[in-house]
Amino acid sequence: MERLLPIVWLAGAACFLVTLAGYYAGIEVWLGWGFIPAFVIMIVAFAFRDLGGLFLSVVGFFGMWKGWDWPFLQAFLVAFPSVALLIIMMLGGGITHAISSRRSSPQR
Repeated sequence: MERLLPIVWLAGAACFLVTLAGYYAGIEVWLGWGFIPAFVIMIVAFAFRDLGGLFLSVVGFFGMWKGWDWPFLQAFLVAFPSVALLIIMMLGGGITHAISSRRSSPQR
């Protein structure tokens, strides 16, 4: 598991950089503003921690979806990678529980 940590870290950093570029495209598509106002909004948003990060991800998703013409699901999974991991873990846990509970149930 520890061998996967650098891969997960690099994947997260790549998603962050793509979302950040998508954020700039989103601000340009949504409001028609250039780099400097978008940068100022980004700095202010980072001051609000989680809420600011959510704002940047939503605008980045919009920029990837509408600005770059990416498919909806692809833009969503790049902007919100934790949702994809959550779905995979929930499905894996449910399947594992379903398999293990069938084997441990008593015979009738």
